[in-house]
Amino acid sequence: GSPTTRATDAGLKGRQAVSMAIDRAQLADVACSHAIVCAPATGGPFPKGVKGYLGDNADPNAKFDATKAKALLDEWDPAKTKRNGLTLRYNTNASNDPIFTNVVAQLKANLGIDVKTAPSDFPTLLAERKNKTLTGLFRESWGMDYNHPQDWFDNLSTCAQAGVGKGNDGGYCNPAMDTLVSGADAKPLDQALPDYLKATKILVNDVVWVNLIYGTQPYMTQKWVTGSSYNGFYDTEWKEISILKH
Repeated sequence: GSPTTRATDAGLKGRQAVSMAIDRAQLADVACSHAIVCAPATGGPFPKGVKGYLGDNADPNAKFDATKAKALLDEWDPAKTKRNGLTLRYNTNASNDPIFTNVVAQLKANLGIDVKTAPSDFPTLLAERKNKTLTGLFRESWGMDYNHPQDWFDNLSTCAQAGVGKGNDGGYCNPAMDTLVSGADAKPLDQALPDYLKATKILVNDVVWVNLIYGTQPYMTQKWVTGSSYNGFYDTEWKEISILKH
């Protein structure tokens, strides 16, 4: 079901188990051309380079630990019934197919659970997410509009966006997190950032998403080209790129 923040959240340990059972380094190596076009997501849902990144290895649920994952799975599902018949929904394409083939293989190898994949076209997946009809596991990703936490919090994770047709696809609602975000939204960013970071830690601890990979932008340049890079949000502005004497 949709995640909640109560101590009785019935799905929390199950989500933790799935997250800890996935070796993100292996995933990036196998599914992202040896980690060229993606990087393991270890610092929460928002990538390195954006304002509000928690830091490398700051997501405790992203640390691969098959033994702990199995223990959490059994705590969540002592009768060994809820783990049966899980489906993973995603939109099929050349990038996603190897990612989720590896995810399913790791869940089998590390948790002993059989997850059935249910690929579709992207519009179908979008409609199901918006309508809140999905159960089990499903793919989410996003691109940011501007480099400010207000953008992703207000669009992806607040209670106001949790209803049918809104952008909070998991239906997650945490009034305590909303209070932090609404207060932060009203402040200048330098003053607001500590509250945004606290809000991000709530998302991480509640395992709202099993954060897998960050998309990256690789560059190939001649050795006499300098200043070409990617900061996790934008390419380097062309005015900062220069050609050295050669």
